[in-house]
Amino acid sequence: MTAMTTQQQEMENYSNDKVENLPRSARKIYSYLTKVGQAKPRDLIEPLNMPPRTIRHGLKRLVEEGLVKKIPDLNDLRSNYYRISN
Repeated sequence: MTAMTTQQQEMENYSNDKVENLPRSARKIYSYLTKVGQAKPRDLIEPLNMPPRTIRHGLKRLVEEGLVKKIPDLNDLRSNYYRISN
């Protein structure tokens, strides 16, 4: 395993600070996405036990903060995938 560079450590600390300042629902979504990679909003409802409105709001906040990317589903352009930003 390679050691993290100082720049990578600073970016990780910056991301952690941003996540800590978000609502609890957004933090739960962020944590779940770090485990599964990417998901659609409807795929988050059951495992996180949250209503669709809360999922939408949490994802919106994560995208606004630059922590999560919104990616169009090319098979169904009405929906999107969300994944952790690099």
